[in-house]
Amino acid sequence: MAHEFLGSGATESIASFEALEEIMKLRQMRFGQEDLVAHAKQKRFKFGNGETKMAESFIELPQTLAGQSVRLGVHTLDAPGVPLLISVKTLTRLRAIVDFEDATICFKQMSTER
Repeated sequence: MAHEFLGSGATESIASFEALEEIMKLRQMRFGQEDLVAHAKQKRFKFGNGETKMAESFIELPQTLAGQSVRLGVHTLDAPGVPLLISVKTLTRLRAIVDFEDATICFKQMSTER
């Protein structure tokens, strides 16, 4: 299963509990035990197929970008099969440059090569 996608049409970053559990298992194997910061924050989302879902919570997912620890804010959904969708707002804030040929992404906001 793919764990994350760049959601250039997504207005907020979202993920299913299933995807987050898998991501955290992979991160634990690499970085050891990490803590999620969870907030009781509900929000309704409407998908392209017209379906709506209510987010169960909002979490701060630990990440490392360019050697810096950051927290990625993600709304959680009880919707199996939904990967982590990184929102256009987050991609813009991080000044993301995607190179499809090389399958890489550079976050200029975090880059040491400014």
